[in-house]
Amino acid sequence: MGKVLLVDDDPEILKIASRVLEFADHEVHTVNSALGAFKILKKEDFDVVVSDANMPGYSGFELVKVLRADAKTKDLGIALLTARREKEDIENALKSGVDDYILKPLDPHLLVGKVEALLKKRANQDDNEISLSSSESFSEATLETPLNVISISEIGFTIEAPFELREGDFPKLQVPLFKELKWVSARYKVLGCSKSATTSKYRIRLGFVGVDDTQLQRLRAWMNNYLLNKRKKVAS
Repeated sequence: MGKVLLVDDDPEILKIASRVLEFADHEVHTVNSALGAFKILKKEDFDVVVSDANMPGYSGFELVKVLRADAKTKDLGIALLTARREKEDIENALKSGVDDYILKPLDPHLLVGKVEALLKKRANQDDNEISLSSSESFSEATLETPLNVISISEIGFTIEAPFELREGDFPKLQVPLFKELKWVSARYKVLGCSKSATTSKYRIRLGFVGVDDTQLQRLRAWMNNYLLNKRKKVAS
């Protein structure tokens, strides 16, 4: 269970979203403006903020910038609600410092999934993560130089690289596995980067951004099939 703050000037959106998240056993608080969000965040701690992108007065983009600049709230999981589906609008949302975006009209299952993915990122959990062999084709990735995907989960993946990436960056990666899964719109955000204790390379954790439930279902099926085949090889 997480503590979620919903920010939207539309009372109907607040009503629907809060009911959906409360039904999923999350504690939900609602405010109808960015100013209201600033006030409550000074008094209380939250795990995730879900805010409308376009509101009177301060917009959701401005809210995100302020929260990212504040030491108390800089690590909050933040998602923006938007009815705009153009690539430029989505990129602007991601550049503002938001972790993910949620398209309107709201899909209850997708809303819960996105919030719970942000909770997992915040807790730095590795649920359902499996280790991959670097000798297999789907563990490869390219960023101007060959990279290795060393593990993958439903919320992201880890690569090993001869260089470091900054937290918050959105590198353009070509990963054969995701092409096989037909992930055409997915993006990847750097969640952390550390130097390996045993090699001179860096381990870079990336989170999935803009991945819908259908794409996640393909990934789950692939992971289950991978583990099944691995067990068969061990048994033989």
